[in-house]
Amino acid sequence: GAAWCVIPLAVAARAQGSAFVAAGFLASALAFLAMQRLLARRLQGFTGDGLGATQQMCELAFYFGAACAVGAG
Repeated sequence: GAAWCVIPLAVAARAQGSAFVAAGFLASALAFLAMQRLLARRLQGFTGDGLGATQQMCELAFYFGAACAVGAG
């Protein structure tokens, strides 16, 4: 899955600057850690539904972080 992201992220980084991609990754990593902690506390681990929810939260967090970086630049 990561291979599909390399070219679009390289184009975005070139067009918007590296802060665009870095902010997206940071927000996505924070969302992942929050979901990991929540699921570990509530379910004592991951389930298939938990993994799907984590993927969706990380994707939305990436978009939010990237949008914040564009607005700040």
